[in-house]
Amino acid sequence: RFVQSLTEHTNWVRCARWSPDNGKLIVSCSDDKTIKLWDESTGSCIHTFTEAKGFGHHVEFHPSGSCIGVGTSDGKIKVFDIRAMKLQQYYATHEAAVTQVNFHPSGNYLVSSSQDMTVRLHNLLTVKPICSVQGHEKAVNTVVFSPQGEYFASGGADGKIFVWKSNLETEGSEEGGYGSGQKSSSQMKEDTIGDSPVLRLHTSNNKENTEPQPSDLDDLPDKLANTRLSKTGGGILKSSTTSATNEVDNSEVLQELRRMGRQFGDMTRKMDRLTETVLYMEKRLSLVEEQVKLVSKTSSAVGTTADD
Repeated sequence: RFVQSLTEHTNWVRCARWSPDNGKLIVSCSDDKTIKLWDESTGSCIHTFTEAKGFGHHVEFHPSGSCIGVGTSDGKIKVFDIRAMKLQQYYATHEAAVTQVNFHPSGNYLVSSSQDMTVRLHNLLTVKPICSVQGHEKAVNTVVFSPQGEYFASGGADGKIFVWKSNLETEGSEEGGYGSGQKSSSQMKEDTIGDSPVLRLHTSNNKENTEPQPSDLDDLPDKLANTRLSKTGGGILKSSTTSATNEVDNSEVLQELRRMGRQFGDMTRKMDRLTETVLYMEKRLSLVEEQVKLVSKTSSAVGTTADD
């Protein structure tokens, strides 16, 4: 039977989730650029987080119930502390809308999917991106950890579902994650995050058949597990294999070139519009000059007639 209606949003509601503490709270995000926290027992809005740019595409409760993760339409990932009602972490790792965020069962990691065709892993304890996983040929619409967190599955607009081995046990032992003593969510730092290393789906080298073969997908978790992540002196996590490092460098160069190409295209379109405006103004100026000459001639003719 119908119980109640929560009606304070003024546009489409994209996502709503129950809190893990027996569903005492509900969180929702909407195209009205707000993320709202609701008291289920009273139906009242407890707090509203407002987005200055974009809007919330997906929202998820942290396993502890003390935080919420939000993926936005402008490619950002935000973690809000719902006890202090403030932004706790901020990641700018995606280049397009974030379609889903999901917390690891330990609460120490977050995985996100995006319309930029990537899936990205983030370490919430060190506030750093772990890696970027590429394999989908179109937007990635969803991603979720397995119940134990050993794997995560992604689904894309290309009609494919990929299963990946998270390999976070090793990551946890090195970074103080769930493999070697956990930190509480209150110890998470506030920071802004940039790029992360890239791991790609292994596919056939045959140009005539670029679809991943079943055997490739079966071996994929082991292949990813063999690509160990180590920490460099600069603090960014990178693959310990030379080929993976080259892929990271190449990916960063390609991303930068695409970014520059988009900026150049925008500048070209603006210059075209400016040129059209200048030509239009020149035509208007010529027309005004002709009108002035005509008025001047008419005035002279009238003066001559008056003298006569």
